[in-house]
Amino acid sequence: MKSSLLFMSTLATLVSYASATACTTGITYCGYNLIKKGNYRVEIARELHKYRQDVNNHNMYHSLFTCGEGGVGWIGYLGTCDGDCVDGGSGKSDGCW
Repeated sequence: MKSSLLFMSTLATLVSYASATACTTGITYCGYNLIKKGNYRVEIARELHKYRQDVNNHNMYHSLFTCGEGGVGWIGYLGTCDGDCVDGGSGKSDGCW
């Protein structure tokens, strides 16, 4: 039973990852841009939880994440903006305002 639950959880994660358009390695993204780019909502929530941050709208949308942590398309939490997270433009890193 436990192994089938683990399998289903892993499968769900892989399906959500496969349906996402991978972020560009080396670029820093606002959470809202990752969500627009692909299905990163679950990964963002995991990263926030890992760093003991509240998983709320502000933190989901206005935190910065680096792309390429642990492999192509993977993200890593950098921090949450005190104010707004600002789109840096195509091919450029986002930042806090």
